Amino acid sequence: MLGDERFDRPQDFDLGVYRVSYLDDFQARWCISTATVRLSPGNADACSATLPLRW
Repeated sequence: MLGDERFDRPQDFDLGVYRVSYLDDFQARWCISTATVRLSPGNADACSATLPLRW
């Protein structure tokens, strides 16, 4: 249910600048790493349909 609360955006707010800044910060904090996972042949087939795995 929606309430009666309102939010007034600051006059100098620039959505485009905010979006670029937010995405830059998000990407800087993004953790990319490598993992080695052992799967049985049946599970490997099931996972390969949904995950970008390198064999």
